[in-house]
Amino acid sequence: MVNSKGGDLMELNFKAVLAASGLTRAQLADAVGASLNSVDSWIAGARIPRSDTLILISKVTGLSERDVLTAIKNSKKQRREE
Repeated sequence: MVNSKGGDLMELNFKAVLAASGLTRAQLADAVGASLNSVDSWIAGARIPRSDTLILISKVTGLSERDVLTAIKNSKKQRREE
């Protein structure tokens, strides 16, 4: 699966998606009304955002909700493999 930005989302984790969007953790937190701790937990793959927050993340990053979820799940998978 390739996203609109040309990356292969089967491999990307949420940290990479965030970097590709040009947003910092703090900017994403502000944009979606979440805490920095929440953003960190998504990056780590420890938590999945609520559906309303997921929609906002999608709008801010320009990715579909499904692609954002895939990236977060990849983060969790990669964390387990470390």
